[in-house]
Amino acid sequence: MTLHRLLLRQLRRHAVDETRQRELAGFLHAVSQAYEQADTDRNLLDRSLQLTSRELVERYEQLQAQLRRLESSEEELRHSLSLLHATLDASGEGMAVFALDGKLVQQNKRLQAVFQLTAPLAADATPSRLIHTLARRVAQPAALLGFMRRVAASPEGRLQAQFGLADGRQLSVFTQPQLMEDRVAGRVWCFRDITEQHRQEQRIRHQAEHDSLTGLPNRARFEQGLALALERASAQHTQLAVMFIDLDHFKRINDSHGHQVGDQVLAKVAAMLHAILRDDDLLARMGGDEFILLLDRIDGPAQTEAIARRITDTLSAPLELDERRLQVQASVGIALYPQDGAHPAELISRADMAMYEAKLRGRSAIRYFAPGIERQRRRETELHEQLAGALERGEFRLVFQPQVLLADGALIGAEALLRWTDPMGRPVSPTVFVPAAERSGLIRPLGDWVLGQALDWLCRTPRPDRMRVAVNLSARQLDDPQLAERILDQVQRRGLGAERLELEVTESMLMENREACIDSLRQLRAAGVRIAVDDFGTGYSSLNYLRFLPIDVLKIDRSFVKDMADAEDARAIVRSIIDLARNLGLEVVAEGIEDALTASLLLEMGCPLGQGYHFGRPADALPAALAATDTAGRRSKPLGA
Repeated sequence: MTLHRLLLRQLRRHAVDETRQRELAGFLHAVSQAYEQADTDRNLLDRSLQLTSRELVERYEQLQAQLRRLESSEEELRHSLSLLHATLDASGEGMAVFALDGKLVQQNKRLQAVFQLTAPLAADATPSRLIHTLARRVAQPAALLGFMRRVAASPEGRLQAQFGLADGRQLSVFTQPQLMEDRVAGRVWCFRDITEQHRQEQRIRHQAEHDSLTGLPNRARFEQGLALALERASAQHTQLAVMFIDLDHFKRINDSHGHQVGDQVLAKVAAMLHAILRDDDLLARMGGDEFILLLDRIDGPAQTEAIARRITDTLSAPLELDERRLQVQASVGIALYPQDGAHPAELISRADMAMYEAKLRGRSAIRYFAPGIERQRRRETELHEQLAGALERGEFRLVFQPQVLLADGALIGAEALLRWTDPMGRPVSPTVFVPAAERSGLIRPLGDWVLGQALDWLCRTPRPDRMRVAVNLSARQLDDPQLAERILDQVQRRGLGAERLELEVTESMLMENREACIDSLRQLRAAGVRIAVDDFGTGYSSLNYLRFLPIDVLKIDRSFVKDMADAEDARAIVRSIIDLARNLGLEVVAEGIEDALTASLLLEMGCPLGQGYHFGRPADALPAALAATDTAGRRSKPLGA
């Protein structure tokens, strides 16, 4: 602007006349406008520069803040990735993640150990290469191929399988898609070495299906094998035989030498029988001194006879055991398929009947089942006749085995056990007369008598409000729709609380009489009566019934308890039953406790209650036990001390 004014003054000075000034007037006006416009533009430019500078400063500050946030996010990301890697490496599973294009995205250190690789997977590893590595190790590649087909057919599926490896290991494989915003971005593979878990399951399954003393299959396992053999025989039109083997006078060995020697004899007999049989034959222990044998694909009766004779001859030879020379013989009963039956229970029952006929023929004998075994009929008839009058003659009696708190030995009740002495003064086993009473229909009045006697015993105890009595029910009783009404009537007539009574049923009874018994048991339990499952762990392998049947107590079978001190597998099963009962809210009682060590082990495992010879043998009454119980319901010293 200053230059503009100076220029005007100079021009006016030199244009002295008016004519010259008029000529320059337009030029001067144009120059003036140009300078004014230049001043205006410069002012605008100055203001623009000022605004731009301020915006740049603000933008710079924003970028600095964003950079700091990015640096912080990067640190968090590095921390998250470090945590992810540490978590993956700490996992017990080998893991690999592949993108959709097959590129390896992630793997952990455990993967190398599971596959026994010398180095991690290469960066260019693909799922097919990983599965190819696995295929070289599995025992049955066809099973792996089938699994991969399922994966290919279900790109969004979660799939799992288990494979045995050629080196004896067991591998669990699980795969699922990797999802990003509900879109499949890849697939995750997990591999777990479950060898030890598989072995433990096999041990538990073996214990559940085998006799702990002899290692032979038990009755349940035998019935499964027989059912499969019958299906095969029916399809192939072949024959098979079932042999029931019972040791003669085995009770004498137990009475003379003790149960420990008796157990050794049973184990030795099992080994001797197994040694003389064919590879395809199935030998099982039914319980006590009874064995059962399945002869599959026999040529005819002659071959069966030869094997049976070999068994009796082998067992007739003196048995050497710990410098003892024992005489063990066996009676054998035989039932043949198809002429003697087509179902497992049928053949087993008829072989059993034939075995008893063999015992009646002088023992150490072989007898085939025949529909018209008159001697067997007479025996059954005679037994039924004796049973019919036994109640009126007063031949039955109850004995009571104490049940105690393992923590301090406090007596909390007893189990009532039925005993029968026949007119000849001979004790008859409950395993003999109870089934006979069931078949004859006498079990209902006999059961009512047992219940009444047990409740009367409870009333005679000094403190019936603190004690309880356990009574066994039979399968036939559970069929009675009036059972609950009759039981509750007996309890109420004596003025006892229903919770003082505990009714014991077996797993087999629960399963075989499920529909018939469930209503009665529910009525009884609703009234306060306690329901116990006796001999738990020896019956049906399915535990599903525990979910819907009205039960309060699980009684661990003595076959598991008696081996706890020496057998880890027995302890594992007992511990599992205790944990199962606790998780289901059920009380648990251990049967067959014969020493302080077993009682201590059970208490450490969380079992609160027990019974067995260590606390008291079954007796007509428990005066000593009751006398030792103080007014607070606790013993001054443990039972058996």
